[in-house]
Amino acid sequence: MGFWRIFLRSTFFVSSYTSIYGVACADQADGGGIDTVTITATHSRDTTVINSTSPIQVIDGDELRSTGAGSVAQALQYLVPSFNFPQSESNARIVPTGASLRGLAPDDTLVLVDGKRRTENAVVKNSTGIFHGSMAVDLNVIPTSAIERIEVLTDGASSQYGADAVAGVVNVILKKESKGGGASATYGVYTDKGEQSANLNTWKGVALSGNGFLTLSADTNYADYTDRGQADMRQFYFSGDSREATANRTIGKDGSPRLKNAALLANGGFDVNDVASVYFQANYALADIWANYGVLRPQDNNNVRSIFPDGAGIVQESNNEDIHTLNGVKFDLGGNGTVDVNVRYGRSHEIEYRHNTLNATLGALSPTNLRIATRTNEQTETGVDYTREIPTSFFAKPSTLSSGIVFRHEAYDLEAGETASWINGGATIVGGSSNGLPAPIGPGVRPDEAGSYSRNVYGGYAGLENHLTDDLKLNLSGRSENYDDVGVANSGGVSARYQVVKPVAIRSSFDSGFRAPALGQIGMAGSTSQPQTNGTVLYTRTVPTNSGIAKALGFGDLRPETSKNASVGLVTQPTEKSLITVDAYQISIKDRLAPTDNISGTAVKNILNQYGYSGISVVRVFTNVGDLDTRGIDVAGKTKVDLDKLGSLTLNAGYNVNWNEVTKVNAAPAQLSALGLTLNTDSVTKLLKHGSPRDKLLLGADWHYEEWGMNAQLVRYGRVLAVNLNNVAAQDYWLDPQWVFNLNGSYELSRGLKITLGARNLFDTYPNSVTFGTATYSKYAIQSPDGYNGRQVYLRLDYVF
Repeated sequence: MGFWRIFLRSTFFVSSYTSIYGVACADQADGGGIDTVTITATHSRDTTVINSTSPIQVIDGDELRSTGAGSVAQALQYLVPSFNFPQSESNARIVPTGASLRGLAPDDTLVLVDGKRRTENAVVKNSTGIFHGSMAVDLNVIPTSAIERIEVLTDGASSQYGADAVAGVVNVILKKESKGGGASATYGVYTDKGEQSANLNTWKGVALSGNGFLTLSADTNYADYTDRGQADMRQFYFSGDSREATANRTIGKDGSPRLKNAALLANGGFDVNDVASVYFQANYALADIWANYGVLRPQDNNNVRSIFPDGAGIVQESNNEDIHTLNGVKFDLGGNGTVDVNVRYGRSHEIEYRHNTLNATLGALSPTNLRIATRTNEQTETGVDYTREIPTSFFAKPSTLSSGIVFRHEAYDLEAGETASWINGGATIVGGSSNGLPAPIGPGVRPDEAGSYSRNVYGGYAGLENHLTDDLKLNLSGRSENYDDVGVANSGGVSARYQVVKPVAIRSSFDSGFRAPALGQIGMAGSTSQPQTNGTVLYTRTVPTNSGIAKALGFGDLRPETSKNASVGLVTQPTEKSLITVDAYQISIKDRLAPTDNISGTAVKNILNQYGYSGISVVRVFTNVGDLDTRGIDVAGKTKVDLDKLGSLTLNAGYNVNWNEVTKVNAAPAQLSALGLTLNTDSVTKLLKHGSPRDKLLLGADWHYEEWGMNAQLVRYGRVLAVNLNNVAAQDYWLDPQWVFNLNGSYELSRGLKITLGARNLFDTYPNSVTFGTATYSKYAIQSPDGYNGRQVYLRLDYVF
């Protein structure tokens, strides 16, 4: 069904519903508990979800917790139609998948905390799969107990917030409590194989002098490995080895990682005097994640058979430390406006290890636990923001003027692994058809792949929000940012809302956006090696864009993505306590950033040999792969029903559908084009088009009666293309739509103490499995949008004081 046909049908449905039910209650439509004040995409103090010129969905802390989800991102997936959070990313599970809106990568969604930008995790997703090459903000760093609400803006906002706000904004609003507190403990178990998880979180509000507050929050989690793999039927031993009949075919595991993490957050503020007030935040988090990475078979060339005679299951460990601070002073200048001076610092530090692995060139002397790399992403930002309401005689309400300047220093560091992880020890392969050939080198980042990168960003913005009449609202915004490595990026935006009749309004927006390449993407590097029959070793290298290898092949500096985002929507309150929105949008991205697939061939080797880079057979480079168009429709509805003696019921529904189309693939650099070569971006473009569900349906109900409560969510994920990891197109296949039903019930044991029993994926549904080729330990596709762990039941105790 076409884009406009779906939009017109959705609009017709909403209009019909409103005409039937809305007229009788039009005079009552004042919010009815449905409307909420929002601070996202506005500087006006009276902007709400209903009267905003842009589509915003507000999820309060109680809604997040009521889903029973294991993380904030997973909860948002069950509550926001256009939010996507893939949960089954194979060996990349140690990488935060991040917040994805409207079928675009996490890089195109900006994450804020109390309206201030968050620093991305240090890990670049350097693996084949959805959102390949992305760097994402890890939402799990923020304790769930610290969150008051989350505001999700599903509209382009680069002209207001700067880089990355192409698909939208996720704004996490923290609690600001000066008294009270709470604690929650959750225990969960998967019914398939009994893997366990546990969560404990707490918060406490403390009063400070100067009408101040200090809210302290803590969160800790533990989760077992899960395994939904199958017997690995590949050949394990050399031909003729009798041990093949009794090979351990379950050493490869396929499931979620083992997780241990803890997060602390302090959020506070106080008045200095009638003019100045101080605010501050400090967030510290540690995480240790162990993910099953693959299988080292006895016959593999990168095995040392005297160490692992029967093979081993390789494990990847990611040790993370995150620090985020924010300090600011606000000055209330009365009729002259307000000034906000703030300083933000963010640092993400990750050390990667591999266990049950080795460097075969060291032979029997190789360690089996290796430090592979160390990564650090760091940002320091200083900003000054000014806001003023300007009364006018010719507009219906005062206009809101906003402006500001910002300076941000960014730094990224990739350190080489320990020497044993990358050095060539000279040992040869023992046994098999490759006997005597040079052994493959270990998986560590080499010193010539390591690097440090930094840049400065200077920016300024201005905005004007106007009520031209009582029914017409018009917002204008513009921003300019100067990156000292990629140049100047300018963006502008306009949005409007018109109240057609009291229950019905239309809104529309246009925003030109941009996204500068992250420093971690510029410096992404790594390598693997493979012995050749002539006694040489050929390398597959992922190289930084500024490296000699990339330049030898003709690659230049990365260009920022630029985008144009247009939307039109309908907002209606058919009853006092209900709200329905329909928004259609188109996002056009030019020079989409992504890694290439493998660039290889004799011609490539010859070019590299000419420049002195011998022994390299395959190269991958982060580049501007081409242009992408995304069209889609968001539908969201919510209503509150008073059941009188049977309590209260809140119903919500949402639907999102996307069409992604790669409209252009950029030509290969001149050096490669002259040889008739093109950029190999096959799997990249397929993932951009089909890596996220084509559509998603959400239905939810939340019922409360005296001490009792019940919450249910039904989610349907549309089709997703499972792209073969080795770029074998014939083995791509479509994942069928999947339904997931979540249910929980609660009872208040005493005042402030509540017990909840629930199940995620109650009916234990799974995506369809791989059905071709020799079976490996992986049974399901990594692109499965809700994962493949099956049913989990859980028990939670909540106490509020």
